[in-house]
Amino acid sequence: MEATLKFNLDDFDDRMAHLRCVKSLDMCLVLLELRNSFSEMENKIDGMELQGKPPMTLNELIEEFRINFFETLLSQNVDLDELIT
Repeated sequence: MEATLKFNLDDFDDRMAHLRCVKSLDMCLVLLELRNSFSEMENKIDGMELQGKPPMTLNELIEEFRINFFETLLSQNVDLDELIT
């Protein structure tokens, strides 16, 4: 079996569809890394509880996830604005 995708790169909508197809693996890698970061954060919280340390606040968790999210996008060369334009 074979499949071929064809895009008219002179057409803006086709060019955007092409870019999204080309970046699909990068986006999957971002999602996989973020899924793993949830597990790491859970382990970190569990470790803090076992050590008797105060748990992270919701704001600290959100900030850590936000930083991780943008670092992951950058490391995979994914620009969400470019893909949504």
